[in-house]
Amino acid sequence: MKYGISKISFTATLAAAQLLLTIPCYAVDSAPLHPITLQNYRMTLSGNVQSLGKAFAGADVSITVQPLNGKLLEAKAVSGKDGQFNLEVSFKASPSEYVDWRLVAQSGRFSSLSEEGRRILSAEPAIEIQKHISLTEELVML
Repeated sequence: MKYGISKISFTATLAAAQLLLTIPCYAVDSAPLHPITLQNYRMTLSGNVQSLGKAFAGADVSITVQPLNGKLLEAKAVSGKDGQFNLEVSFKASPSEYVDWRLVAQSGRFSSLSEEGRRILSAEPAIEIQKHISLTEELVML
């Protein structure tokens, strides 16, 4: 035993290695992958704009929508005489993904209001969100 390895242990190790090389290897069977199915969705965001408890006409209202795997989408509207607004955005995505949205409302000397949200998508293609916005007048200090 010149280097601390006996001829028997070397032979046994070599035989074990040769045995391992002759054992057939099989790939683990996995579930088949399902193709990603995109679905058409329509997000509708509606509500009203108020200031000091009264309907506010003429506010610029916009929504940006960012699907997980899509481009940034935007819709704009102006609140009506009764303060009502309605925004709609259509996009494609997969159920169980999410979509981020951001609502912005502003008008002249009134401060802008922004609200954000995230919606997990389901098999239901229509997404409806109601928001009521209260604008406040900005004070200008001279």
